[in-house]
Amino acid sequence: MSAALDYGTPLPVAEVKAAGDGWEVAGYASTWDRDLGGDVVAPGAFAAHLGSGAKVRFLYAHDAAQVLGRPLELREDDRGLFGRFRISQTRLGQDVHRLLTDGALDSFSIGFIPRDFDRDEKSGLRTLKSVELVECSVVAMPMNPQATVTAVKALEGLPIEEALNLSSLSGDETLRLVNALWERRRAEGQRPSDRLIALVEAYRQKCQEHSDALLAVLTTPAPARKATESAFDSLVDAHLRRARLRELGRRYGVTTS
Repeated sequence: MSAALDYGTPLPVAEVKAAGDGWEVAGYASTWDRDLGGDVVAPGAFAAHLGSGAKVRFLYAHDAAQVLGRPLELREDDRGLFGRFRISQTRLGQDVHRLLTDGALDSFSIGFIPRDFDRDEKSGLRTLKSVELVECSVVAMPMNPQATVTAVKALEGLPIEEALNLSSLSGDETLRLVNALWERRRAEGQRPSDRLIALVEAYRQKCQEHSDALLAVLTTPAPARKATESAFDSLVDAHLRRARLRELGRRYGVTTS
C-alpha cells in the first residue's frame, strides 16, 4: 500500500458476549475527541468509506497476519465510530476471547489512511475530514508498539530537550519511530522538520560515541606485567592446560602426555 497508514489511540472495549456458536465484542473504535497524538477525527470522516462497502479487516494488534474475525457493524453516531465484531473460533480467537474476558486485553484501535485533513501549523492539531478505514484491532497497550505513527506523532511538538529522550529507546525502536514519522511527513507532501533532523543527528552522534567507547574497550591492550609475573603465570597456564587435556583424554579414551 503506497499511502502511509496511521493508527488511532486505543479506546476501551465496551462489551464481550457469546453469540450463537461464537463470540462478539463491541465498543467505540474511534471518537471525535482529540487523541494523544494531536489528531481530531471530524464527524462524517468515515462516512464515504463505509458507504462504499469496502472491506474493513478485524485484526489482533494491527497485525495483518493475525486476522481475528470480521466486523458485523460499523457506524458513526454522535460520539464516534461504533463497531460490533465477531471473533472467529480459531486458536487465536479463543486466546483473544479468554484475554478479553480476563481483562488482559481491553481496547480497540484503528488503522486508517488520511484522505483529507487540515493542519494547524501553530498548534500541530490535525483535523481528519475524510479517512479510509483499513482495519480495527483489539489491542493491549495504551500506545501499541506496532502503531508506530501514533507514538511518533507527538515528537515534533516536544521541546528538543525532551525529544532527545529517544536515547532511552532501543536502536530498533528508535529506527521504527523515526522511519514512521519520516514516511508520514512524506505522504503528506511535507519535508522532515528541522526539529526531527536535529533530533536524529543528536541521537546518531550519541550512538557513535557509545560505539567508539566500546571499540576502545575491546582494542586497548592489557597493561604489561612484570617479567617474573609473566613467567610464573605462563607456568601456571601451561600446567592448567595439560591438566585439562588429561581430563578430556580420560573422558574420551584418548591418551595424552
